[in-house]
Amino acid sequence: MMSLRVCGRAAWVVLLGLLLTGCGDVYRPTIIPNTVPTPDPKNFHVAFTANLNGGANRGTTMQVDVSGDSNAGVTNVGVMPVHLAVQTALAGQATRIWSANPGSDSVSTFVGAASTGAFGAVTTVNLPIGSHPLFVNSTEVGNMYVANSFLGAIDPITQKQPNGNVMVIGATTQAITATIPVGLTPWAMAETPNGQKLYVANRDDNTISSINTVDQTVVKTIPLTGSPEWVVARSDSNRVYAVTADGNLVTINSEFTSAQQDSFSTEPVGTGASFLYYDGALNRLYIPFAGNSQVAIYDATKDPPALMTNVNLTAVPAGGGGAPCPGSGCTPVSVTSLNDGSRAYVASYFVDSNPSDCTQMLSQPPVPCIASQVTVVNERNNTVSKVIPLPLAPISSTGNCAAARFRISAAASADNSRVFVSNCDGGWLSIVNTSGDSFVLNLPTPASLFPTALASVSGVVQSGSSSTYSYTLTSGTPLWVGMTISVSGIQNPGDTTLNPDNGTFVVTALGPGTFTVTNSSGVSTTAAQNATAVGQPPPQNPVFVVAGP
Repeated sequence: MMSLRVCGRAAWVVLLGLLLTGCGDVYRPTIIPNTVPTPDPKNFHVAFTANLNGGANRGTTMQVDVSGDSNAGVTNVGVMPVHLAVQTALAGQATRIWSANPGSDSVSTFVGAASTGAFGAVTTVNLPIGSHPLFVNSTEVGNMYVANSFLGAIDPITQKQPNGNVMVIGATTQAITATIPVGLTPWAMAETPNGQKLYVANRDDNTISSINTVDQTVVKTIPLTGSPEWVVARSDSNRVYAVTADGNLVTINSEFTSAQQDSFSTEPVGTGASFLYYDGALNRLYIPFAGNSQVAIYDATKDPPALMTNVNLTAVPAGGGGAPCPGSGCTPVSVTSLNDGSRAYVASYFVDSNPSDCTQMLSQPPVPCIASQVTVVNERNNTVSKVIPLPLAPISSTGNCAAARFRISAAASADNSRVFVSNCDGGWLSIVNTSGDSFVLNLPTPASLFPTALASVSGVVQSGSSSTYSYTLTSGTPLWVGMTISVSGIQNPGDTTLNPDNGTFVVTALGPGTFTVTNSSGVSTTAAQNATAVGQPPPQNPVFVVAGP
């Protein structure tokens, strides 16, 4: 026993010695790195805008990276794109985007960019001359449907506008496979989620065409008392809803095998509706009324839908704060919602001619501004919870935005993190963060192909860090706030170096015959000038936004 104790003590002495001799050395544990998995592509969410580029130039589609609040790429489509559809893709395949281009009688289609990739090549499907396509829609993976309105075309025999048709285009081949005759001026479409029925709103003969997509034939033409303006399908494929210009909500039995298939009923809801939004999470319908600044909410689980409430955008919210719109009213035109059933978002606008609001936004000649806002509706109690004012935009001198179907439009991202509002006049996409419901930024659309602005500069006045130039527009498009402008030829007596009033700046304000830029080094001129200013073209005009997967 004694010998064991002695041996044990000796072992401890040896071990202690080893530890002491190791003092001062640094021992690092061996680390086996874990490979970071490739991000799930489902986490990369996108949105797309359709952008006008004048009446003769090819428009574009801009893809937006939701998580980065950034422009992920721009691709050229046809002339005057007015509507987009994102087609459901088979597992493992890329999402395909379609654009209706009435200005070139064509449909454009391409594969959206992946998080690290680029757009696929754009395929243009040319349609018969005068087709004037206005809408694309499909819930299928194999076919896309395009509504050809023939708006503005004249039949040489009848001397009237011909009826429209729906063309079927193969998603894989991008070839036209069928043409289905419908009514006068097909204006909007909705296919049931099961892919069995397609409903076409024919605006100018007050009908809705019911198409059996299995054999691609019109099975019924539904007569209405007014022009159908928009149409949506319920998520169970058993009901389709439309709003008419004379103030009715139409309910259509769309059950494919029902004996009552395509029977319909109407109920008065009020005039002024041109859009209808279906919230699939809660089975609700939202109807914005442009004429009275209200949005009606209907319960679509009832047959016919039951009115839940009317949201008055000129009223002060119950929780306090300012009303979404002034007492003089505003124009609600688009609605979107989060797919978790928590909130809906109403996009509206009004023309603001108040000098105190718009003085810094005036262009030449002076014009008023478009004030847009997003009204947040708490879907648990259908009350306004917040108002998000968006930046003012001077009325576009080139975009003809007042004639656009959607001067502003809204869409929510698939991950519920963002709401996007396209602004035709501003040439940008406003981004709202739904976490706290706050404005993030305006994402500009690409520059248009309008002629470059050329101006003659006659003098400069410096005030603090701002330089204000007196100018006369000699050619091209008018100047606009936010324009990048290059000035050259400014010179004062005694200058020995390049005058600091020359350079490239961003226009921050416009006045009668003047434009102002930020230029902390600028100086006032002491002699008459014969200088030149060259401004970039105005931005393209976004007229529709849609969320991707």
